[in-house]
Amino acid sequence: MPKQEDRRNKFCLEYLVDLNATQAAIRAGYSKKTAKSQGQRLSTKVDIREKIKELQGEQEKRTLVTTDYVILGLKQVAERCLQAKPKMIFDKEEKSYVQKMDEETGQPIFEFDSAGANRAFELLGKHLNIFSDNVNVKVIDYKQALTEDLKNRENLNKNVSSQR
Repeated sequence: MPKQEDRRNKFCLEYLVDLNATQAAIRAGYSKKTAKSQGQRLSTKVDIREKIKELQGEQEKRTLVTTDYVILGLKQVAERCLQAKPKMIFDKEEKSYVQKMDEETGQPIFEFDSAGANRAFELLGKHLNIFSDNVNVKVIDYKQALTEDLKNRENLNKNVSSQR
């Protein structure tokens, strides 16, 4: 097997480590100076992409970590983070923890992990492409559109007239 093919296979295996094409190229034996361009070039080749996809499928089978597993895990994290739990404080007189009460209403205070929930929802949203920085705007040239519409109507009228 030629050296180039060995390095390409090594690149595919190394890419699975961290999904970083530049680092995979370096670990596969490509020069640090050219690793970024080599990694980009290799990761766009159809045969390399197919090999990586094949290796990812094998990895998925071995580890049982699938997209569904990750999504369900994030869903569980979000749900757990949203569960209200009592805010506890240490009572010096009782020498134990008691639930903190709101001074104005006398109601018990509960808290939840908003940071954890937000992060889980952020990752789920990214997976679903809910949060997109790309805004697709279609600009319509109304003058051109009206001109085309008038031409279409004229053609239609001519066809109707010729059929009579």
